[in-house]
Amino acid sequence: MIAQKIKNKKIISIVLFILNATMVFGALVLILSTGLFLLNFINPEMEPFFPIVDVPLNIILPGVIQLNDGSIHNVIIDDAFISFNLNKSYGLTGFFNFLYFFIILMISYYIVFLLWRIFKSIKHSLVYENPFRTENTQRIRLIALAVFILAIFDILYPFVLKYFWIKNISINNMVFHFRLSFEAVVDFLWVLIILVIAEIYRIGSEIKKEQELTI
Repeated sequence: MIAQKIKNKKIISIVLFILNATMVFGALVLILSTGLFLLNFINPEMEPFFPIVDVPLNIILPGVIQLNDGSIHNVIIDDAFISFNLNKSYGLTGFFNFLYFFIILMISYYIVFLLWRIFKSIKHSLVYENPFRTENTQRIRLIALAVFILAIFDILYPFVLKYFWIKNISINNMVFHFRLSFEAVVDFLWVLIILVIAEIYRIGSEIKKEQELTI
């Protein structure tokens, strides 16, 4: 039993270390992305460091795939994405496009921060062998809310591009349009799973309180 407790504490320490590293890396990405956008805004000819947006295209093209054994088969390419950096030549729309990208990064960073708070709280609580803290229930619910907002953004953004900004995309004299993405619907399932975890955590916290009152 004691060995199992020590093992769990080590795992939590490892996860906490990974979250610490992720938070540092995420902060650097936020600072770097802001700096690069400003540099692109000042100097549009500068080579972009990474794409600002990545949205799906409505595309159906014939392709060829070759296997390791040398056999060749015909395939259909129906999944493609377009990526582009934005600068002052895009005007106000370009700024809002970067703002969307930055908000996505901020929400993702907030989720990592909440996870860091949860695991830090659990590690501290293990000193008293009580991992159930009531404040963690609210943090888990906030994670569910953040994932829900991310899913909404992922669904709405291609819609905004398709109907309010870009008319079409041409590749080798072929015209393509943005595809409305509903893959983010899977994120809503994650929201439900996270809410279930929050409820389980809440029940565990209440059971622990009842045990302490009984003692």
